[in-house]
Amino acid sequence: MVESVWIHEIRLVLAALDARRCAAEPILARAGLSSAVLAGSEEPVPTRRAIALWETAARATDDPLFGVHVAEHLAFERRTAACATFDFDAMFNGDDARPRSVGEGLARFVHSVHPSVGPSHVEMVVDQGGAHLVGRSLIPSPQRDEFICASLVLRGRRAAGVDWAPDGVTFQHERGDRGEALDRLFRCPVSFGAEANELRCLPSVLGLAQRWDDASTFGIASGNTRDRWARPPWVARCVATISSQMNSALPSLASTAALLRVTERTLQRRLADSGTSYAQLLDGVRRDRALRLVEDGSWRLARVAFALHFSDESAFHRAFKRWTGRTPGELRQRTAAGEDETSTSRRGDGECMRS
Repeated sequence: MVESVWIHEIRLVLAALDARRCAAEPILARAGLSSAVLAGSEEPVPTRRAIALWETAARATDDPLFGVHVAEHLAFERRTAACATFDFDAMFNGDDARPRSVGEGLARFVHSVHPSVGPSHVEMVVDQGGAHLVGRSLIPSPQRDEFICASLVLRGRRAAGVDWAPDGVTFQHERGDRGEALDRLFRCPVSFGAEANELRCLPSVLGLAQRWDDASTFGIASGNTRDRWARPPWVARCVATISSQMNSALPSLASTAALLRVTERTLQRRLADSGTSYAQLLDGVRRDRALRLVEDGSWRLARVAFALHFSDESAFHRAFKRWTGRTPGELRQRTAAGEDETSTSRRGDGECMRS
């Protein structure tokens, strides 16, 4: 089995490049990827190519802390589809019950990582001294590994409302010239050149209560991500086909089956065998797009309803309330309030202009 990462991680990198006014196509090409192949896809990307993209993006932007800066942005930003779906919210919220502490959240993160998608061979060891979160990357990647570790810590701090520090952080790659910046970020001993990436937390940190005030939205995001980790290839193809039609019309069972070159009955049977249905997948695609468009303050809600092919704005509001427990207006107000807390690190010019 080829180790892979979900497409949403790739979209995070592309969003970061776009924010810095950096042309993504040549960077994708150097990593063996292309925007044409990625467009509308839900299929995983081989880890080797994802790592190549992270490292190439760092060089193109002349930013040795590219992965950390993406993590800092992700810790507060919730307006993009990539952030809504590729977020470490599996460690913060669940569909049935929210983790009550940082320790429970970290445990959920480990449990949610699919063996062939995401960080490699992640495990959590708990003893009297605290917890050791260990991830052994088959191919050490300074940018990606630092992104993952920084995301866990930064999102964990925000979830708990406490500016806690790990007991120690270890990376497989060498220190390089960004070691001091990582020391300041983690505020704990950081070592390099180890056999595994490791995040160590004391019992006092593991017991910190989590208090997300927007749990319903983030719960949806984490639930979607876990669903994708367990999604059979046939279901992923169906979702990608539904997504590709959304810009022009509301995809029907007939139109989707035709594009997949199967009969409607065959499509229904295959989805049923995978434990889902066409209606559920269509609803999920509309929900994902709704979260992205509502959190993008430039879209009027009536325009969002039209883009998602609802009969009117009232029907959209009812569906959104069913998905999130809140109206679109309530979520937009919370998102706008959260932007006041956003603090994104910025650097000078490299190959690309960066905001």
